[in-house]
Amino acid sequence: MPADGVTAIGCSNGVFDMAIIRDILIAAGYVFSLALAGHYGDHGGHSTNLRHQDDYGNYEFKYDIKDGYGNVNGRQEKGSHGHVLGAYYLGEIDGRHRSVEYQADKLGFRAAIKTNEPGTKTSEPAFAPYINTAYGKSIPSGAIHATHGHGEYDEHY
Repeated sequence: MPADGVTAIGCSNGVFDMAIIRDILIAAGYVFSLALAGHYGDHGGHSTNLRHQDDYGNYEFKYDIKDGYGNVNGRQEKGSHGHVLGAYYLGEIDGRHRSVEYQADKLGFRAAIKTNEPGTKTSEPAFAPYINTAYGKSIPSGAIHATHGHGEYDEHY
């Protein structure tokens, strides 16, 4: 008979208490987690980085990362006195990629996005060219001039 407060279940050769079953499940979970950790632990990646800042407000940084599966991403940026230039990118092992180049200064923030990700199309929303490179085509970015002050735009290429 099981001890007081311990639930028992029947089995073909006697009675198991729930504590034994619990211990078996915990041990099995532990072994399973070790197996997974060993599987994922075999994949190493690498990264590089650069960082610099001076006493005058100028700065620059950059990093590039490649994980053990072949995915990549990185970013770089430099700035001084209200002017910033930068870019970032990511690439997946399935072939998808995206890169963004940006600039911020007294004229505002401007970005150009290039990607081959599914569901995207070439467009220029909010003065940020979005270029789908899946088919190797792009729209040239031209000057855009506001007219009449009512949010109407005249595009020149």
